[in-house]
Amino acid sequence: MSQVHPLRLVPRHQATPTHIRPESLDAANLSQFQEASNALSMATYYLRSGQLLGAQHKARMALVALHRLQAVGPVSSAHSAAA
Repeated sequence: MSQVHPLRLVPRHQATPTHIRPESLDAANLSQFQEASNALSMATYYLRSGQLLGAQHKARMALVALHRLQAVGPVSSAHSAAA
């Protein structure tokens, strides 16, 4: 039987920073980025408060937003150069 390890949450100051610069995104992509970021924040909140179902729901919402952002493709170099 496999051993189950408890979930360990990383403190905010130790978390890995994102490599996406929000200022390099257009309005539609920025909206998806903000939606994913908000859903992940809420998932963390629900998880820390013991609301597992809420955390799972928000994590799924974040994955959907990230999938939509990925489907658009990479950020154009024009936006990256302007930032």
